Amino acid sequence: MTNLKTKIEKATEEKLYKRFDIQDTNDFSIETLQDMRVWLADFWNENPDEDMDDKEHEEMIEAIMVADENEIFERLGGVGYSWCEVDTDPSNF
Repeated sequence: MTNLKTKIEKATEEKLYKRFDIQDTNDFSIETLQDMRVWLADFWNENPDEDMDDKEHEEMIEAIMVADENEIFERLGGVGYSWCEVDTDPSNF
């Protein structure tokens, strides 16, 4: 819970997202957009697409690391995940 509290306190600077497994919404994490980029890059580094050569793989990772919200949404969907924005307005707690 401390990690979530820390992230909510930092949320005045950055939006927070709930990244979750589409088939098991109890499998989730609260993250920044950058956190989701890193998670997705790590996912592909740990589970490389065998149809890609090293150059294509590296280009994909570079594209992930600069992706906006919409592109991250699409890329996460491709691996069975999604996200929704977390409401960090203190008046809603």
